[in-house]
Amino acid sequence: MGKSQRDKGGRGERAVVKLFKAHGYPAKRATQSAGGDLYTDVEGTPFWVEVKNQKMPNIRAALKQAIDTTDGRPPVAFTHADRDKMGWLVTMRAEDWLQVLQKFHDVELITRYMEYDPFEGKLYSVKPDGERVVTHTTQRKA
Repeated sequence: MGKSQRDKGGRGERAVVKLFKAHGYPAKRATQSAGGDLYTDVEGTPFWVEVKNQKMPNIRAALKQAIDTTDGRPPVAFTHADRDKMGWLVTMRAEDWLQVLQKFHDVELITRYMEYDPFEGKLYSVKPDGERVVTHTTQRKA
């Protein structure tokens, strides 16, 4: 790969890092000293990220690379084509997307139906009618 291609890839990785940071993730470009295929392109996210910033990126090949090298995190491909106006596209397998969606849903349910009182050290389950039921009590240090 030539220097201009590496530079373009680096610009793409920095752009994806910027996207993640804009949404609160501590993202950074990964160190890829061993050839690059065994490392995610962007660290500090809950995903295994493969970035392709090319004239005509092969989305399926980018996703396959992420799938083949993931450390267990959901693999995702960020692709950007030079001449289209669509911006960055994110591609992942349906089963991975559904797992991410389920985790989001679980967190939403927990935050919607649970309350914590730090002064009492109690975790409450909140019923639809608003009644609070203690589900856990923490020991407060004297």
